[in-house]
Amino acid sequence: MRIPFQVESGKNVLMGMIHIPHKVESKNKIALMCYGFNGERTEEHRMSVKLSEQMEESGIIMVRVDFRAQGISSGDMSESSLSTRCEDIWNVLNFLEGCFGASDPNRAYYLIGFSDGARVATGVLTREEAK
Repeated sequence: MRIPFQVESGKNVLMGMIHIPHKVESKNKIALMCYGFNGERTEEHRMSVKLSEQMEESGIIMVRVDFRAQGISSGDMSESSLSTRCEDIWNVLNFLEGCFGASDPNRAYYLIGFSDGARVATGVLTREEAK
């Protein structure tokens, strides 16, 4: 099942899609895609859509989101940076906590980053370790 969503991040609105398996349990893992510099939630040849569909069939909740100023999210490209992209991911993670239960200690979140998105994922994880 695909559910579109929007999240505020700074003064911008991020648009995304959640792929949810037919049965949602606390053991379901949640994966969040972090795209490269000009990447967006559909990507060339719809590779992230195809991956999301496969993950959904495997019982994994998959989240695709456009960073600010990318795809159909609002914002100006001149305001996009590594720190704003990390902020975008944190805001999406907070949204997901609200959707799937912040009090669930068994919920696992995974960041998938390729190209410049790997820097975003690392930046988010580094911030987490600093808390």
